[in-house]
Amino acid sequence: MLKILSANIVANTHLSIYNENCPVCGNNISQKCLECADTDNECRSLLGMCDHVYHKHCIQRWLASGKNNCCLDNRRWE
Repeated sequence: MLKILSANIVANTHLSIYNENCPVCGNNISQKCLECADTDNECRSLLGMCDHVYHKHCIQRWLASGKNNCCLDNRRWE
């Protein structure tokens, strides 16, 4: 009989990201957005429920302009 006394469980997640470049500024998601480019600021990215990724500053600017949808698939940004 084998009895397990402890276990280290490792989770593996996979994100279905459909874009490599920010739809607003055009820069690669792994690079800084235009607002952060010449600063020492960390440039964060946000993943929407639509599985599209934006730089945080870019999607904030997009939403502040009165648009509340993903500019790639026109779904409500969440």
